[in-house]
Amino acid sequence: MQTPEFRKLEFEMTEDGICILTFNIPEKLNALNADCHEDLHTFVDFLESTPEARVGIVTGAGPKSFTSGNDVSGFDNSQGNKWFPANRLKEAIDRFETCPKPIIAAINGYCIGGGVEMSAGCDIRICSDNAWFRMPEVGLGIIPGAGGIQRIARVCGIGLAKEMVLTARKLKAQEAYERGFVMKVVPQEELMDTALEVARMIVAQAPLAVTLAKLSCNLSLDTPREAAYALENWGQAVLINTDDAAEGPKAFMEKRKPVFTGQ
Repeated sequence: MQTPEFRKLEFEMTEDGICILTFNIPEKLNALNADCHEDLHTFVDFLESTPEARVGIVTGAGPKSFTSGNDVSGFDNSQGNKWFPANRLKEAIDRFETCPKPIIAAINGYCIGGGVEMSAGCDIRICSDNAWFRMPEVGLGIIPGAGGIQRIARVCGIGLAKEMVLTARKLKAQEAYERGFVMKVVPQEELMDTALEVARMIVAQAPLAVTLAKLSCNLSLDTPREAAYALENWGQAVLINTDDAAEGPKAFMEKRKPVFTGQ
């Protein structure tokens, strides 16, 4: 298995298939430039194409910043469309949502603009107690450009989406938890251990079932209920004939951990 090459961001993969992408650009508070956007695509490419890769985690290095959003100083749209430039960040976050492998955001410190949009596109969000979230775009004469309004509204309701975007105020960690944006708030020093613990809980499940469960969750947002039920029934019909569906009950009866193969 060949480890992918990244232009700017740091990547590692644990023995149990947890892939960690770290934003480590301290001089920019982990602001993401065009190279970082391409690294996000490389990250998803690896998750999608590597059977051994089971879960992704995105995080920021150090306690100060997850990501402060886009580093606009590094962009050049001279060859692009003036009104509708290419948006590789939005495309990457779209891929986070549809990736067959779950992606966890381990959010530390500043999470601003595109960082909020990215974390909203992850499947699970955990933050440190010093984290805070802000969507400052309207104060700059623009609006969130990577799908953030839609993503926040889908995660925890249109009310919070409007409040964050229209007022541009900070949302501190505890309020983000109380409003349903993050699933857990932990001390900074426990953030990665907690994210890894959650990732390992996912790794312990049957891979194909995890993929179809994520797909079913995503479809529940937009698909009419009866159609969503039909898709869940289809997923169950596919899974029931897999080796893992036989292994799970057998391991339960034998009082041991199942050995899933993704087959």
